[in-house]
Amino acid sequence: MRRTLIPRFLIVAVLVCSFRTVSTVCTGNATYRVTFTALWTSTSHPRQYPDNPHWSGLVGGSHNSMYTMWQPGNHSTPGMKTVAETGSQNTLLDEMSKQGSNILDTLALGSIGSGTGTTSEYLDVDGNHSLVSLVSMIAPSPDWFAGVHGLDLCNQSTWTQSRTVDLFPYDAGTDS
Repeated sequence: MRRTLIPRFLIVAVLVCSFRTVSTVCTGNATYRVTFTALWTSTSHPRQYPDNPHWSGLVGGSHNSMYTMWQPGNHSTPGMKTVAETGSQNTLLDEMSKQGSNILDTLALGSIGSGTGTTSEYLDVDGNHSLVSLVSMIAPSPDWFAGVHGLDLCNQSTWTQSRTVDLFPYDAGTDS
């Protein structure tokens, strides 16, 4: 069985997830294919289009409610600071690995070297880890990123069939 999840980054990028399920209830498992498609162009943003626009690799994972990768208004962790300022994924992935059973799966996609492009990877979720958080650095910028936090793929005991979410740029607040 194939299903899709489609959040949008910044209205300039699209994150597409499709998955195969082992079970159609949230007590089962699902594997999502996460596809990050950047759509940032001089036509879509004629006044705000920089020289050399690009995206860091999308990074994140599936988790339970005991873990928060980022949330608007919260202070950035060192891992979020590193992603937002440099695009490096390692510190954030290390933070996630130290969360033990709060994290089910992680992904780290390759960067998109222009305002447009696509990259994808698979991500597992289960009934105990139905939340997904993902981020990508917006560049050039001092500490901006786009992402989704705590997106619940379980909807009333059923895995999400298809979903579109408009996302916006965030300032990590780390470059003062």
